[in-house]
Amino acid sequence: MLTLSVAMGGCADEPAPPAPQPGPTLAATSAPPPADPPSVSVVSDKTTTLDLDGGAHLIIPPGAMKAGAKVSATYHDLPKGSFDGIKPVSPPVELISEPDDAIHGLLTLEFPVPFEDVPAGVDPAVWFGISTYDAKTSTWKPFAANYDAARHMVVALIPHFSWWNPFSWDLGKLWNNVSQKFGEFIDTRSGPAKCSGSAPDWAAKLTGISNEANTPVRACAHSQGDLLVVEMVNNRPYGQVVHLSGEVSWARHDEPSAIDGVLRAAFVDSQVDDGDLYLPPLTHGSIGIKRPASSSTAMSFHAGPSGLTIGTDLVFVVFNAVGVVNALKNLPSFKDCRIPGIKDVLKDLRPGTLRDFAVAVFQCIRDAFTKEVTEGRIAKSKLDLLAAAWGVLSKANVVANAVQLGSDLLWNIVDLLGDWRNNQNSGLGNGFSIAARITGPSPATRWVYRVAGTDGVELTVRSEPRVTGTPLGALQEGAAITIVCQTYGDSVNGSEIWDKLSSGGYVADWYTSTPIAGRFVPGIPRC
Repeated sequence: MLTLSVAMGGCADEPAPPAPQPGPTLAATSAPPPADPPSVSVVSDKTTTLDLDGGAHLIIPPGAMKAGAKVSATYHDLPKGSFDGIKPVSPPVELISEPDDAIHGLLTLEFPVPFEDVPAGVDPAVWFGISTYDAKTSTWKPFAANYDAARHMVVALIPHFSWWNPFSWDLGKLWNNVSQKFGEFIDTRSGPAKCSGSAPDWAAKLTGISNEANTPVRACAHSQGDLLVVEMVNNRPYGQVVHLSGEVSWARHDEPSAIDGVLRAAFVDSQVDDGDLYLPPLTHGSIGIKRPASSSTAMSFHAGPSGLTIGTDLVFVVFNAVGVVNALKNLPSFKDCRIPGIKDVLKDLRPGTLRDFAVAVFQCIRDAFTKEVTEGRIAKSKLDLLAAAWGVLSKANVVANAVQLGSDLLWNIVDLLGDWRNNQNSGLGNGFSIAARITGPSPATRWVYRVAGTDGVELTVRSEPRVTGTPLGALQEGAAITIVCQTYGDSVNGSEIWDKLSSGGYVADWYTSTPIAGRFVPGIPRC
């Protein structure tokens, strides 16, 4: 039995597209998948219909498939692909043909859609569509379809079997993509976090880790030995603080490229509590998290702006305006600077409160600069300009003063208040949590197979389920392997299934002794 792969235009001898960057995946539905429908056999010279869940149908016209062919469908083992700008309106379904060469013409696939959910003034024919899964790019792609207004169904003529599902456009996702691209253009957004491979097995559940466009902290996770490494990018023009949890090997951020960013990071790094990581605006950070000792551990890493970061961001708008930063030869020492009540500023986001904290931070930094003047490392004329700017800030309303200080400050405040409202009911803010599972499968439930079918050639173990993945080692034919889980990857001899090994890394399933070539093995979990 074989599932026909999606034909996205192109020949078998064309080079494979580049591996996609780690990106978001969306579950089609939070509910359990529907039960698989009974299979049907194609009847010669008659229309054959496979009834799918929720009133959907696969209609096989006479002569479109080989007589006697078995047609079935499943809603299980959904591939973890990216829905880019679209969202499913019902569970995706995989159509399966036995034998695999039974299709000779076009088949009709139709899904009912929730027409009552269409936004006012929008044509349902534009709003709904049908998508198919492209395993090579791990994405769901719209397929040509029509809308039957009388029956409120989307209908497509399909030439092959694969994963299919009806969708509607995800306006929120589309808006986030636009906001992200525009933000990158005006330097208020950053690119995605970058990871290689997957998280270690002990990280059973990761919540809040998302690389989606316009997410305040874009993040992904992978393993480094037995460590869970979370790569983060502050996707906002304001600073944020991550509260660490559990035992970590490191927590660090990259050094900003501009001198004002270097100075700002040096100040905030000196002020944050032990166990906190500062993420400068639009900057990458990384946390290496150790495997917990407990067999059932939950760790929460709250992230978001703080009184310290808000005040410092406001201060540096003034710093840039008066040119003090560019005159600095050596970074001041901020070790003696302490500001009381920093943690309480987000309880009151009124402009006056922000102003008061900005003034307190400003005065602290000014004292450090005064020491620099005394020791001859900065010109007194620059300190005089700084003092004048401090006088303006201490008297002016922050929001009103934003117009004078430039659009950077106004953009920061708009982002900050919008994100704060969106996350005020979340215990994680812009951060993430980890549920650990220390105990592995018992020997009775391990899936042990062997390397097979390599004709004596060593089988390469790779860092990810792709033929371009970094080689991690090699296995002789006949070597025993323990499979942790299976996933989709690059096609090898027609099979897109890859096996993750308990020793680390992935191998192409085609070259193992698993019993079902080109299909997931029942019982082995999906990665």
